[in-house]
Amino acid sequence: MAEYDDLPVMLKVEEVTALLQLSRGATYKMISRGIIPSVRFGKIIRVPKVALLPLLQKPAPLRQRPTTAGRLNSWIEHIAADVDDE
Repeated sequence: MAEYDDLPVMLKVEEVTALLQLSRGATYKMISRGIIPSVRFGKIIRVPKVALLPLLQKPAPLRQRPTTAGRLNSWIEHIAADVDDE
């Protein structure tokens, strides 16, 4: 990965994609939602280097989806609690 000081002042979307290790689609979605600040010059999109600094410093939150095993364990705990109440 390139050092921050070595990056150009304005980055291409492809450079941002590689730097943040995102897919091309995810990068464009984050740009369109304003998560990644950008500047448009007609059809050209550029991302200011300084706009990436907060994203590079802050770890992304982990999203956990409930697994089948997790739902099963919750159900078992719920049933066990009902049995204990009897």
